[in-house]
Amino acid sequence: MFTWGVDKVCEWLEGIQINKKYIEKFRAEEVDGKSLLCLNKNSEKLKLVFNMKVGPLKILQHELSVYSKDYDKYVPKWRENGPIRSWDTKQLFNWLEGIGLPKKYLSLCEEEEINGKAFGILSTSESNLVETLELKEGPLALLLENVQLYNDS
Repeated sequence: MFTWGVDKVCEWLEGIQINKKYIEKFRAEEVDGKSLLCLNKNSEKLKLVFNMKVGPLKILQHELSVYSKDYDKYVPKWRENGPIRSWDTKQLFNWLEGIGLPKKYLSLCEEEEINGKAFGILSTSESNLVETLELKEGPLALLLENVQLYNDS
């Protein structure tokens, strides 16, 4: 699942009998395999953003439990680069690329000359990240989860 793109996630959701209205929302929010695993850790966001009812939510969480337990072993370890706030734009770009942030968001970070310090300021608020990088829910979940994992390591 960690390598699945948006289309593969949507096929899988259909296979576990998730309603098409939810599948289309996952597609619109660019939810790939990595971001789906991140979103699975936040059932409130799945309820609020994706308007998932309890039945489909429980099916999704149950089916994802097999994949979720191995998530951390796939996350790149970057601690040797020091705190994110100390990174230059290239180090931040490499980290974002390494965690699998889609290229269109990487390009925007580069264009806007966002370095580690600027990213640290932006990442204090979900709305800052969404507005600045024009993030959909899938990439946002991936980014927030990896920032948390990085800070906790």
